[in-house]
Formats: sequence, C-alpha cells, structure tokens
Amino acid sequence: MAPVPRGVRAGDAVDGTVVAAVPMGTFVRLAPGVEGLLPGERLTPGDTVRVTVAELDEERRRIALTSAGPSSPPVSPVRWAGRRPR
Repeated sequence: MAPVPRGVRAGDAVDGTVVAAVPMGTFVRLAPGVEGLLPGERLTPGDTVRVTVAELDEERRRIALTSAGPSSPPVSPVRWAGRRPR
C-alpha cells in the first residue's frame, strides 16, 4: 500500500473511485495504492464518489470514510510522500 497523500487529514472531502463492494461496505480508491472503507454503503465498482475522511490511522494503515454531503468542503490538494505514482 502506498503512503497516504500529504495534506489529507480527517475531515477532508476527497473524490475517489469505487473498487470493490464487500459485505461490510465499499472500498474506495483515493489515489493509486491508497484505499479506504466506506462502511454500510454498497456502491458499484467504477463509480466516482465524494467521501469524507472520517479517521486516518497511518500506524495501522487504515482509512475510514463517510459519505460526503453537498455541503462538503472543497477537495484537498494531494501531494505524495515518497515514490510518485505512475
């Protein structure tokens, strides 16, 4: 798994792509190699969604997401730590 993009914090609204629907929710790709879980939602893989980063646990390498409403703040700029994605 890639490092979490710099500048992304809990509470930020970000756009992502649905990569998998599982019984516990949906995995959303926020950037290459960076995915988070949107619990309780069953969305279609390939869909683009706006989510809010609810919790960011870099030690356990987990990102919890919530659905972003229409009043969400603008998308945060993404800067990569370490190796750049291709």
